[in-house]
Amino acid sequence: MNGRTPNGKSRKGLGLIWGALLIAAGGTTLQAGPIFTLDPANGALQGAPGQTVGWGFTMVSDPTNWTTVVGTILLGESNPGLGIYTDFITGQGGPTFGSLPAGAVNWSQPFTLIPGSGFASYLIDPSAVPGSVNAGTILILYEMYSGNPATCGGACFVSSGTETLDFSVQVSDVPEPGTVTMLGLGSFALLAVGWRRRQRL
Repeated sequence: MNGRTPNGKSRKGLGLIWGALLIAAGGTTLQAGPIFTLDPANGALQGAPGQTVGWGFTMVSDPTNWTTVVGTILLGESNPGLGIYTDFITGQGGPTFGSLPAGAVNWSQPFTLIPGSGFASYLIDPSAVPGSVNAGTILILYEMYSGNPATCGGACFVSSGTETLDFSVQVSDVPEPGTVTMLGLGSFALLAVGWRRRQRL
């Protein structure tokens, strides 16, 4: 399957358009749909300036339809300049031919920066001020099919749907160079004391 409808338009592109229309109309899909959760469960991340953090995820399948993730978008960000969001899950779509089969076991992935697994990454701006926070919601766009979309040629397309999850990214404090040095010296001193005690025994 080439992921295009008979008129040549990309299914993923249509999914993004449909998701935007659903938001504008305040509507929701009539299908049960999949269930998404982030890891950490509350969607809250913390990292130092210049650090890349990210979310893992679990996706529970729809009992009757195959599901393909076609896009994710950050909405209502309180501080959009805090960093850069990179979507990982859409490039996969699902674990089986780019979809999650109906009634399949949960699809889960931890966040790993390389090779880029999990839900998404967030690169915190190197100049971000410690204590700064960016919070909002992640809009997940998906499409549902009555069969395997890789083999049905789009004929089994059922509907598009959306789900939203809360997220936040907080910038943590960066230890002063002197503090790091003192911690290192303190650890060395403790090791030295322990070595001396063992020598006396």
